[in-house]
Amino acid sequence: MDEMDLLAPDDDEQPNAQADDAASVLEYVAETIKLMLERVMVLDPDDPEDTELHIAIGAKLYDGMHLMEPESFADKIARFNKNDKTGIDIVVSSINKLGAPNGIFWLHIMWSIAACWQHKGACFDKGAVHACINLVSEALGDEATMAVATIIQNLSEHIFNNAERNPNQVKILQTGVLTKLPVFLSSKSTFVRFISCNTLANLAVCDANRQEIAESGLLLHLIKFTRETSVADLSHDQIYGSWLGLGPHTGLLPSDIEEVQEFALFNLCQFADPKRKEKYEKMLWRDLSMVDGPVRIQDLAESTNPHVAKLAQKLMSLLDITPKYPVIRNPKSATPNTSISFADAALFGNDQFSDVRVVAEGKEIPAHRVILASRCPFFAGMFSSGFHEAGKGAVELPELSYETLHAVIKFIYTGKV
Repeated sequence: MDEMDLLAPDDDEQPNAQADDAASVLEYVAETIKLMLERVMVLDPDDPEDTELHIAIGAKLYDGMHLMEPESFADKIARFNKNDKTGIDIVVSSINKLGAPNGIFWLHIMWSIAACWQHKGACFDKGAVHACINLVSEALGDEATMAVATIIQNLSEHIFNNAERNPNQVKILQTGVLTKLPVFLSSKSTFVRFISCNTLANLAVCDANRQEIAESGLLLHLIKFTRETSVADLSHDQIYGSWLGLGPHTGLLPSDIEEVQEFALFNLCQFADPKRKEKYEKMLWRDLSMVDGPVRIQDLAESTNPHVAKLAQKLMSLLDITPKYPVIRNPKSATPNTSISFADAALFGNDQFSDVRVVAEGKEIPAHRVILASRCPFFAGMFSSGFHEAGKGAVELPELSYETLHAVIKFIYTGKV
């Protein structure tokens, strides 16, 4: 068989993507991913024909992204492991070898993997940031620039979607990313400027990075973006249309850097805008709840910085944040609410009178809607009539580990961690 047959099997050997048997399609894609990665492992880097095949395999894998959920595709790549070489190793080495534009499909694959919080740490450890930074130049094409900027942003987030803090932010700054960011921050592309401002803001939230970033003078780009970007440019779906989680934005709220505060509030207002609110409202409340968001927004509404205060007040209006619901603070960052009664504490984890079960990692915690809703805006919003979960007996939170969920629910009931 010609080795290119691997990339384009005969039609009668391929499951029909439109077939009713979706499982067979996913099984075929998963097996194809495995075969593609194994083939890359034995390519000769000095053979021009193998280089062409390397590019073609990247294109074929990129096509596979459209046959399954993005997170599932990324997971299949990331979890590949043969002879102590992982799928992430192969993607990073492909970017290093092929560069841009030849490696554009491999950059898109890394973009997909880096978007999943489960694999962010591994992507950094395997050298994804270094591979991307080495590509940055004024001559980098538009598509590659967008991919590189987004990969770096994904790996620079201060808080991941599972509410854990990024352990690599200091190391990311040490890669020399600040010397490369000006290329992105001055881009003609609104999306590239936006995503690079997000990288800068997230890195600045890390205390160990604060002084170096402040001295670079780059924080002014955050203000420039919020005050000078046109409404027409912001309406593009690519900017606010396809986020898997809003941690890169909500995670900025605790910062006391005014440029970061303004940038975070500005973007959260875009996600809470009526034309996007239906898609993002549940995600907003979920991610805000992890960083004392409602409390922090109310604090920022009283800021002495008029730009920050105005945006915070706007966001309060968009999300209907009022004293209607008492707001507790996140157990990782705040003082317990001492007004919680002993009776409520006794109900924690107790099936008695429970009317809902909160689920993470397949494990359930019995709970009481009135207690959850009265003390946490996230659950108050979830149990409102407009949400799918309003009438359900179980609420699944796949973004959280069971340990994190247990700590949050325990704090709601007891005021203790």
